[in-house]
Amino acid sequence: MPRELKTIETELTDEKSKDKPDEKIVSKLETEVTDRKSYDDDVEKGTASRVKTEKEKLYASIEKHKGDASKATDELAQNQEKLKKLEEAETAREKKATEDVDKKKRSEMEVSERMAALEDENRRKTEETDAKLLQQREEFTAETARKDKAFDDKIKAQELETYRQSVIADAKGQIIPEVVKGNTKEEIDGTVEKAKARYTEIRNGALEADHKKSMTDGKLPGQSGDGKVGPESTPAGGGVDKGGFQEKSVAELATMNKDELAAHKEKVLQQLEASAT
Repeated sequence: MPRELKTIETELTDEKSKDKPDEKIVSKLETEVTDRKSYDDDVEKGTASRVKTEKEKLYASIEKHKGDASKATDELAQNQEKLKKLEEAETAREKKATEDVDKKKRSEMEVSERMAALEDENRRKTEETDAKLLQQREEFTAETARKDKAFDDKIKAQELETYRQSVIADAKGQIIPEVVKGNTKEEIDGTVEKAKARYTEIRNGALEADHKKSMTDGKLPGQSGDGKVGPESTPAGGGVDKGGFQEKSVAELATMNKDELAAHKEKVLQQLEASAT
């Protein structure tokens, strides 16, 4: 059964009296009041009209057959039965009308809920899409920056190596290339003198060792057993082969590290001592 009109009007009045009434609730209650009044009017008018018509018919029939008590009684019973059916039909109609109103309200509520759910879903998808786009943009920016830095580093490294090679070439061989290094041109320039000094140190040490050995053997550096000095006295590889020991040229000594130079020097000293005995 529909709610009582008074109950609905009371709820509407209470809602409107609030400091901040909910417009949706107010609108809903106003619609319900209108529907209930319309429903009550229809019921009242329809019922009154039909009851009045039927009563008039029944009363006329009763008056017409008033003389025949038995027949009148039967007709009265029949008419009462008809009246009862009419009342039952009216009750059924009212029930159906109430169900229709309730169904309409439920339908409206379902539509409203579906619309709200759809709006929530669209908002969620939009937020997810925005988040993904932001993440992709940040990843793209980071990757682009990384590639740009890698490219710049590669170019700088190539430029630095080209500069290093030019510095080594400018020394015309009087430098130890492995000593020339650095992460900037300034650092490379700072190692040039050290590389040249290392070359001079190795060269002077080699010349001194060769001179001492030559003096011990009683001949000039690079002189062969027949007293000649020239390319024919120097074996392949640039060194001097003496008693199974091959001396190293300055160029070869320049490529040695400290441990290799120390080992070579030890061999030269051992050869000198053996020659002296």
